[in-house]
Amino acid sequence: MESVREDETGLWEVIWSMNTKWPTVTEEEKRRLAAVAMGALLDRGWVSLFKSRSSETQQPKVGLSDAALRGALLRKETWMAPSDVPWGYYAKITDKGHREFKW
Repeated sequence: MESVREDETGLWEVIWSMNTKWPTVTEEEKRRLAAVAMGALLDRGWVSLFKSRSSETQQPKVGLSDAALRGALLRKETWMAPSDVPWGYYAKITDKGHREFKW
């Protein structure tokens, strides 16, 4: 949740943060753990996910349905930087997340 506190955060940044904290954990395990955590935040309505070719505000963003979200969280490409894949996936804290999350 700390990663999305300020603004939009690329999901790959979650993995980068985990790389720093737990360098010996496999990439696959980091993606699995991140997907579980992000799923929990989505279930609570604390974050929203979208994909975009760029995080810049002038770039079009595509919101994701619940079914698309669940599938996206399981794919390796979702957790990769947009320089490596056609679309970047981003999380953004919701108003509910700001109100309810205990910082």
